[in-house]
Amino acid sequence: MTRRRLLASGAAVSAGAVAGCIGGDEEGDGETGTFHFTQEQSREENFDPIVSNDAYSFQVINLVFDGLYEYGEGLELQPKIATGEPDVENDGTRFVFEIQEGVEFHNGDEVTASDVAHSFTAPVEEETENAAEYDMIESTEVVDDYQLQVDLGEPYGPFELSTMGVPVVPEGVRTDDPDAFNTDPVGSGPFTFAELEENEYVELER
Repeated sequence: MTRRRLLASGAAVSAGAVAGCIGGDEEGDGETGTFHFTQEQSREENFDPIVSNDAYSFQVINLVFDGLYEYGEGLELQPKIATGEPDVENDGTRFVFEIQEGVEFHNGDEVTASDVAHSFTAPVEEETENAAEYDMIESTEVVDDYQLQVDLGEPYGPFELSTMGVPVVPEGVRTDDPDAFNTDPVGSGPFTFAELEENEYVELER
């Protein structure tokens, strides 16, 4: 398991716990509030989960974006954007995911199977540092807005577990302006990206 995947898995247990561990300041009553993330050194801002591969960025990413699944209290996988476990076919090389209707990104766009497909395939297509985590995928097919078929080149046992940590991004917003998305990302997670002061802090709100 890669460092990036470990970060994603750990953060999925509890978004609030992650924020607390890194020193975020919360204001509010638990329903609404602000987290303030400070930086201790100059670094390149990189909050697009398709290309990001560092610990600092992923602490923020895992609060702004949701994946298909998350960990429950007993560390069992529970559906988040997916409706349930995928149907596994073709001797473990085909996974069919059902996407919940009505899940929205922070800009009001609905999360669709096309967004999930893009989140799976973009790292390889764009040759990012995260490509190795997805290169077992041979093809994807968007059956309809709420169903995605993923075919692997060969059986890969950890695939279902690994999909838990894939942050789902809005394809249209990201591809329209990748540079803007990298420093002002739009997700569907519990926190929205509120403010970035480069090399100083990031502020999230809920």
